Amino acid sequence: MSQSTSPAHKTEVIVIAITSGKGGVGKTSVSTNLGIALASRGQRVCIFDADTGMANINVLLGKSPELTLEHLLSGEHTIDEILIEGPHGVQIVPAASGIADCAQLNHSQHQRLIEALRELESRFDYLLIDTAAGASDTVLEFLRAAQQMVVVITPDPTSMTNAFSLLKIAKNRHIDTPAYILTNQVPNHQKSLEIFQRFQDATKKYLKVDTYYLGHILQDETLVRAIRLQRPLILLDHEAPASRCFYALSEAVTNHLGSAEESGGFSSYWAKRTESAKAPSQISANTTQPATPVELLEQLTAMIEKSAFGEQQIRPALATLLERYNNRFGSIPFNEQRALLRWLERNDFPAQETLTLSLTLEELFEKQHRQPLHDNERLLAKLVAQNRDSASAVESLLHGLINAYQSHNNRPLDNLQAPLQNSLLNGSLSEADARDAIASLTESFRDRFGRSPFEREESASVSHIDSARLASHDESN
Repeated sequence: MSQSTSPAHKTEVIVIAITSGKGGVGKTSVSTNLGIALASRGQRVCIFDADTGMANINVLLGKSPELTLEHLLSGEHTIDEILIEGPHGVQIVPAASGIADCAQLNHSQHQRLIEALRELESRFDYLLIDTAAGASDTVLEFLRAAQQMVVVITPDPTSMTNAFSLLKIAKNRHIDTPAYILTNQVPNHQKSLEIFQRFQDATKKYLKVDTYYLGHILQDETLVRAIRLQRPLILLDHEAPASRCFYALSEAVTNHLGSAEESGGFSSYWAKRTESAKAPSQISANTTQPATPVELLEQLTAMIEKSAFGEQQIRPALATLLERYNNRFGSIPFNEQRALLRWLERNDFPAQETLTLSLTLEELFEKQHRQPLHDNERLLAKLVAQNRDSASAVESLLHGLINAYQSHNNRPLDNLQAPLQNSLLNGSLSEADARDAIASLTESFRDRFGRSPFEREESASVSHIDSARLASHDESN
């Protein structure tokens, strides 16, 4: 495969978070092989291993670094001292437990992280963030800070379900980083498109989130061998089917994810994150540490009422509280029905919103319980009742049902008994034909149900005859 010449170096690094809803989908393998493929195209690449505690990048490269990000955050070493070099000049920031709670880093640790990130931004074209799997606070922070996210999914249904949950939580946290979908471990390109289409349909229908197809990685036994040998696949066999996919992926990334948006930079995000972290302590400087949940509630309420925070800060905080409450107690801290009624009353029961809400609730019910909210008879009665004051509406409904039946069953909705009755009444059916028709129907009935359709009538006649005979016999005796 021919490699392109080195392009003019960019002035701003492209930050791509490579993530997944669950472990075991090959996310770290994607980060490593994609990084090397980009580097082979002349790009300057750094892989930031943010998979807390796992250090999978090191394992795939067969390296055991003595220094990690923890040593940087502690101030013991610089970013240059902890960087390790991989194939084709790819640089790796080794993972460490020190980044596990990046949202809780103290001011000094934040400053060291920001300075290190600024240094990386000035030296690389691509910064690939290999996040942990799932939707922890740390993962969400990296997704928010990145310019693009690549979500790795496989044909495994749990992979897609967990990826869906990840995007749902990201949306609830108001993270609007564009999501590109990469299908891994697929048998062919067609299967990849089918998987993506199902996933895209679900995210668009239920989350109102757009996702974009980035590419696929084929199932390849060579990849399994590469992991066992702790060597990147594209170095073990650059002609392997999966290797060719990684080269194609690097081209797609360069073409579609290769332009830095004016987001202020990766380090700028963490700088803003540090400043926003100061805000609560400044606001509550004159308040005492809450001793009880009631006091905490009073302080939070006061902050909202005094507009100490804007809506963009308050909304995700409330969403986080609700999520934590639900995780602990398995419910939400208010009556759902009452909250729904209050929302409807406050909005004057708007017709379109109410209809949309009703349809959404029905969809959620069907998804949760795997059955429709209404049975067909009840649903039909509901439709008729809704149109009871309009004869034309009921007529239109009837025609719609007939057309739907014909479309679904590919035949007209007829009264099967009526044509035969009409033929007998108007004399168009001879006695012989009528007998043959009835005999044929009776035989078919018996074949299917194991008895004659006249069995009950015949039994009743026999019983009547037998009773008459017994009565006659008694009288003669």
